[in-house]
Amino acid sequence: MSEEEGSCSRVNTTPVTNARKRKAGDSPPGQVPPSIAAEMSAITEYIRDCKAFMQDMQGTVKLGKKWIFVIEEFLAKIQTSSTNIAMEAAVISGKYQEARIEAADQYKNFEDIITRTQHDRTYARVVGPSTVVAPTSEPNDNFPAPTEVQRPRVRKKPQVSKERDKLEKAKKMPVKPVFIGIDEEVEMDHIWDAVKLATPKPRIDTCRTTSTGQIMVTSSDERTIQALRSMNEMVTETAPRKPRVRLKGIPRQYETDFIQESLIDQNSALDGISKEDVRSLFKCGPLSRDDCCDWVIEVTPEIHKIITGKRTFIGMVSTFPSTYINPPHCGKCLKVDHTINKCSETSFKCFHCAKPGHNKTDCPDKEKSPTCAQCGGQHKPLSTSCPTWIKRVRALQMRTQYDV
Repeated sequence: MSEEEGSCSRVNTTPVTNARKRKAGDSPPGQVPPSIAAEMSAITEYIRDCKAFMQDMQGTVKLGKKWIFVIEEFLAKIQTSSTNIAMEAAVISGKYQEARIEAADQYKNFEDIITRTQHDRTYARVVGPSTVVAPTSEPNDNFPAPTEVQRPRVRKKPQVSKERDKLEKAKKMPVKPVFIGIDEEVEMDHIWDAVKLATPKPRIDTCRTTSTGQIMVTSSDERTIQALRSMNEMVTETAPRKPRVRLKGIPRQYETDFIQESLIDQNSALDGISKEDVRSLFKCGPLSRDDCCDWVIEVTPEIHKIITGKRTFIGMVSTFPSTYINPPHCGKCLKVDHTINKCSETSFKCFHCAKPGHNKTDCPDKEKSPTCAQCGGQHKPLSTSCPTWIKRVRALQMRTQYDV
């Protein structure tokens, strides 16, 4: 572009100085970007061609001078607007160059501070009762003070959710036949010898002693199951465990027979169900509630599928039954292999430290972490995160028939 046509391709280089207190807008314009300079040159050529064409038209068709004057004014305005655009681009380019220089200076100051800190760093040493504090470096005005970045905490997935997934998986597994020794005189060696005689390669999944002293054997191999069924003089096959359901918020005055009758009569989804398919087991829940409690009932797989998680009416109240998976546990010794009426301990154990002789309110180790009576871990006794508790629950889930 020529200077007589208002060209704006003049280059002003931003100075290298870096004054941090310079206000926005004081930056001198920088170099016009090449793409904008090329477009500006094209606009100037178009305007020059337009003026030459109008001069030719004036001599050929006798175009009026007034029309030519007005059109030239429009062209001048177009020229001015394009020039302003180029100047704004130059200013933006100048600010960009200055920002790059300023960032480079800050990075250099940052490297100098890091280097100086590494060379001048001293460590605190303890000499007798006093402590020598490490000297701190002077703040640098050319470099802003570092700010502490608050990083978001990453929450770990609780272990309980993984164990719940395992319990749900065990709940969906097919129920294995369970064989119980006829009496306490039947030992593991007797059962093993008899199974080996009945089948050449026996496959037994579990074999343990129950709280009553009897042997319990489970197997998923069909040949081994048939061999155990033929041993009627040693073991007997028990039926699969029925699902248990918890009914919350039941009035305490409701008796067992009333709960069974109202559950069948008041809920149309249970039409045709016999009252023998519902068996009330025991009450549970917080003892502080005087007006109501929770009931645990045993039902058939069909009833469990119908009422679990759905509004169920019992007498003058309604509740949402849920699956009850807590294993039998003792409130005296805090173990999960028997109930309190079969416990051999002479005194109750503390629900905090799992030691006998005192209760939770008088525990001398109240300020310390709780101790589990089953695994010795640092969690409350009868906690759902206890490995022994989880193992016992999984065993009950695998013995319970949930599918219809």
